[in-house]
Amino acid sequence: MNLELSDFNERIRLLRRIRSRGREDYLIGNQEAIQSSILLILMVILHLLQNASHSIL
Repeated sequence: MNLELSDFNERIRLLRRIRSRGREDYLIGNQEAIQSSILLILMVILHLLQNASHSIL
């Protein structure tokens, strides 16, 4: 999995902006970006867990 750290950080910033603003119009307009950001974060977590399990073995 080749992920750019800058892309991951940008997705985290997007989610923080949305959370801090909390405006419904902002959320509706960025629903796809929110979903892809959450998916990316979950993929990174899964990747880290897989690497950790390989390190233990």
